[in-house]
Amino acid sequence: MRRTVKWLLWVLALVVAVPALLLLALQTGPGRSALAGAIERFASSEAMTLSLGRIEGRLPSDMRIDRVRLADGAGAWLEIEELALGWSPLALIGGHVSVDRLAAASVTVHRLPEASGAEPEPGAPVQWPPDLSLPVTVDVRDIAVGRLSYGGAPGGQALDLALHGSARLGQRNEPWRAALTAARLDGGAGGLTLQAGFEPRPPNRLTVDADFSEPAGGMVSGLLGLPGGPALALALHGDGPLDGWEGALSARADGLADLLIQARTESAPGGQGIAVATRATGSLVPELAGPAGPLLATWRSAEARAVIGFDGSVKDARLTVEADALAASATGRLAGDGSRLAFRLRTLEHPAWAALVPGPVWRGLSLDGEIDGLLSEPSGTLTAVLERAGLPGGPSLDSASVTARFAGSRPVTDPEAGLDVEVTGQAGGVDLPQAQAAALIGAAPSLAAAGRVGLDGAILLRSLDIQAAEAALSASADLTGWGTDGQASAALEMANLAALGPGLSGRLTLLADATLVNAGVQVTAEAEGADLSLGDARLDALLGPAPRLSALGSVLGSVLGSVRGPDWQVERLALEADRLSMTGDATGQGEIFAAGAVLTLDDLSVLSEAAAGALTASIDASGTVSDPAALISVTGNGVSAAGRPIADPRLTADLETLASAPRGTVGVSATVGQVPLEGGAAVDVSNGGAWSVDG
Repeated sequence: MRRTVKWLLWVLALVVAVPALLLLALQTGPGRSALAGAIERFASSEAMTLSLGRIEGRLPSDMRIDRVRLADGAGAWLEIEELALGWSPLALIGGHVSVDRLAAASVTVHRLPEASGAEPEPGAPVQWPPDLSLPVTVDVRDIAVGRLSYGGAPGGQALDLALHGSARLGQRNEPWRAALTAARLDGGAGGLTLQAGFEPRPPNRLTVDADFSEPAGGMVSGLLGLPGGPALALALHGDGPLDGWEGALSARADGLADLLIQARTESAPGGQGIAVATRATGSLVPELAGPAGPLLATWRSAEARAVIGFDGSVKDARLTVEADALAASATGRLAGDGSRLAFRLRTLEHPAWAALVPGPVWRGLSLDGEIDGLLSEPSGTLTAVLERAGLPGGPSLDSASVTARFAGSRPVTDPEAGLDVEVTGQAGGVDLPQAQAAALIGAAPSLAAAGRVGLDGAILLRSLDIQAAEAALSASADLTGWGTDGQASAALEMANLAALGPGLSGRLTLLADATLVNAGVQVTAEAEGADLSLGDARLDALLGPAPRLSALGSVLGSVLGSVRGPDWQVERLALEADRLSMTGDATGQGEIFAAGAVLTLDDLSVLSEAAAGALTASIDASGTVSDPAALISVTGNGVSAAGRPIADPRLTADLETLASAPRGTVGVSATVGQVPLEGGAAVDVSNGGAWSVDG
């Protein structure tokens, strides 16, 4: 028996002695260093590192740390000086964490921490009312920060506040309470006060009273990007059980906005969620929305309702917006097994539209849409309808509609994910002031397109067809890099040139192929006529019924890549006709160019029955496209007029500033019969249009 008692005494001694020795060790320098190291290792990770300075005080009830530092891959983002914790460890025996004071001399937030990049784990269904009970009661009677500094505000603006507060977090359905005040340290107006409470037991009462204000030029208005940095005043007040809670948020930005947002909650039918209803009223000024400001200023109110399910879903959602210039509404649901969104927007006649979109006028514009399916593979339809639109004194139409249908082909997590898209469009009552364009396009052109847009930047245009009264355009493309690389082709066919003017007849086909590489593009184009007549006997005789024009060119580099513009080149330009042919090329950078061409007319009799022989003209042009210079040489072979031979005919011209004020020299030489002829002149056309010929 004595031996058993002895062993029990030894065990009791160890139980008392070991904690006592540990407590004594924590009062020494090495013991505190070991504690700091253990805390750093426990709290640090690959993405975040915790560093602690010197630990002082009577541990564990009165502990002070001279420096706390949190850092990520970009360096320190949070630093705390003189952190102090005073609490009662023995209160843990009764299930309480009793903190007398949690304070810091200064807390400096240099910036927000880097995102970890980890995807959140799918959570379990939400419990409602939420279980906010803790295993212990946490009571912090005094929270104080002498200086809270934040340096990440827009423009480097610093924020310095003093914080005071308290909190009580309960266990076993005990109430939660929190209080916080924030005051500026520079003595200026503004600050924050917050009082909040929650009763976990039915009827689950929630109380919130918060007021915030800041003077003009404050940090919050800067974060919101409010023009002029106005003074702000925000107030949130609400009280009631969760299934019948009512609250109101008032927001005022001097000279810009004065809003009131009211909200109410109630239990959804079946107890599967919470129904939330909100209504916003007030006034907004145009400066808040930049170019869309005149439209925003017509806003009157907005209402929203939705059932937020405890499984994270949103059902029976409805939004309506009332404004003098438009009416908008939307309904939908958002859930893991599929979502749906339907919306409608219609413009109303109002002067705001003229200020927002000057020039065109319209009677009505509506946009309707439906989106269904999983968020990762959506499908839907968008339809836009325009009624009685046009430009004053210009083109107009009675109606136009465009419908786009799209469907996700693979989940967005798939590297080959994208949207298959089909677009159709139809216009009616088109009226064009230019007679030729009106005859070519007609009153009811239509559009149809089909393709695919990949999330990796691949764009596949399977087909594009535009049908007009006397013309049809078709195109296709296979591009990557959001249109920077790939192939594209287009064809334009004018089936009846008579629509373009009197005397014209026949068909004209234009073909173009383009190859895009980085910022450059190479284009091959052809134009070919069939049964062509221009209404002039001599031109028809020159060109014949089937002339053909072809070109091969390229543009290298971005349009913005040089002060002068991109490099461009026409490698081949050719015309093949019955009596006329031409070849040429050109190079340039922006407007600066150099070009050459050779034109051959093999039978002068098509121009005049009294003429015979052939002419060859060579043209070299350079300078600027808008005002070029040219060197022209025309020679003849076997030329005669009225039966009289003309030997070695030659015309030369050296001209400059052809567009603005042509001037230069012209020379002529030939032998008519046995008589040699030669002449020349200096030509000058002033800006006023007066001719001056010397020679």
